[in-house]
Amino acid sequence: MPTQQADHKIGQLSIAFEMLSPWKMKEEIRQIYQGCRTFRGAERKFEKWIRIGGILYQSSASMIQKHLPGICNYFENHTTNGLIEGINTKITELPPYIYTIIAENPYPSMDAPLNIS
Repeated sequence: MPTQQADHKIGQLSIAFEMLSPWKMKEEIRQIYQGCRTFRGAERKFEKWIRIGGILYQSSASMIQKHLPGICNYFENHTTNGLIEGINTKITELPPYIYTIIAENPYPSMDAPLNIS
């Protein structure tokens, strides 16, 4: 019986260790975003993360490497393109008849009523 309990505990510890590794990698990225103030500082820390994280997370590391200049630009002026992406999503969700209205009158004046038929 003690052997079975010990095996069960070892299994639980190995599961906890596997969960710790992704959590630790995520926390390192979070600390980069919270702690870095310059493009170069963020770039150095992300390159270190890519070297270490690339061993287990090749797809994530290669995506970060591919977009590294854009990611590091955030640290220069702390702006993102999230607002524009949200607006573009809303535009794509417009019903098809809206495009007809826009095509008929691309520059409506504020005084003219919309002709919706």
